[in-house]
Amino acid sequence: MGATVREKDRAWWVFVHHHKKRWAKRVGPGEQGRKEAKLVAAKMQGKLAMGDFGFLEKLPQAPSLATVARQWEQTSGGFRKRGTAITYHHLLDRFLLKSDLANRPITEITGEAIESWWSDLLERKFSRVYLGGIRMVAKAVFARAMSLGIIQSNPVTRIDGRLGGAGSGEVKGIEFLSRTDVKAVLEAAERLTPLSYPALLVMATAGLRLGEARGLQPADLDGLKLYVRREFRRRYVDSPKNGKARVVDVPQFVASVLQRACETRQLEALVSGVPTKWLFPGPGDQPLGEDHIRLALQKACVAAGISPVRIHALRHTYATLAVQAGVPLLTVSRQLGHKSIAITADIYVNAVPGETQAAADVFQALLDPETQPDATPAQLTRRN
Repeated sequence: MGATVREKDRAWWVFVHHHKKRWAKRVGPGEQGRKEAKLVAAKMQGKLAMGDFGFLEKLPQAPSLATVARQWEQTSGGFRKRGTAITYHHLLDRFLLKSDLANRPITEITGEAIESWWSDLLERKFSRVYLGGIRMVAKAVFARAMSLGIIQSNPVTRIDGRLGGAGSGEVKGIEFLSRTDVKAVLEAAERLTPLSYPALLVMATAGLRLGEARGLQPADLDGLKLYVRREFRRRYVDSPKNGKARVVDVPQFVASVLQRACETRQLEALVSGVPTKWLFPGPGDQPLGEDHIRLALQKACVAAGISPVRIHALRHTYATLAVQAGVPLLTVSRQLGHKSIAITADIYVNAVPGETQAAADVFQALLDPETQPDATPAQLTRRN
């Protein structure tokens, strides 16, 4: 309540909040602006003390949360990848604009109201990643209101760090297949789902995402190299996730399978008279559908006698087996198309062979009287 001075967008502003009414004025930049803003704030505070509220009543009512949210979406949408914009739109529509907060003036939404809204969401047991996306969108909407001088603080900061304990609280590691299991799954896929088999194969042996595999075209194969230039998400083409094209190396066996797929596409084009755009085509002018490929993996897992895994587990399988085989993290990171090696290390550090065993061996030598102090980790491993 009352008049406050704050710097925003390299200039000093005066904000007045009194009984759910507001007033804001940009004074100026620099030290001179700060001094003048303090004088204006003192003047406004004096008016409030004298019961002069006329300057507040002349202002229109603050916009609703829904109005600010739509403005945020429209003004920042052009800077995002299409898939990200669709995801944010979904989160905005489903969780903010359909809540009881949507039609309230944004100035009246308190930290307590945000906490109540968030508590209801936590009870729905969404994953931590999904909850993080909802919170990020909400925080960005209120941050826009701050940048416009409508509010002075972001109430969503009240729920920072509170992503709940979705599920039992147990944290699961990344999901991947062992060398034996991935071989069995791919063999089953080749036998049972030949249309999806090449796509599953390239995801498991080159680390491609599902959208990147679907977006492959015959011209993207060049010998033992595969050019990842695009991804096909939902029903549209977009750039790869990090916005950059990359070249991945594929095994000779995989290259042969993909080359046969290219030759099949050429024959189909000769018969139909219509060039085939996609390496793994589906109905119409679309590539093979996401659900079709996911279902193929589930069938292959069941046939191989293992528990079904998510489609992204094939990408994790590639990375984990490569790291375990001693492939440098930087090489794996580039193959995966991560923005930095730090992302790869954070996800797959536990897959690096011997990284934690060496530390365990040090304490084995310390605690076990029968262990020779100068024994190497390799000797300790063989002895135990």
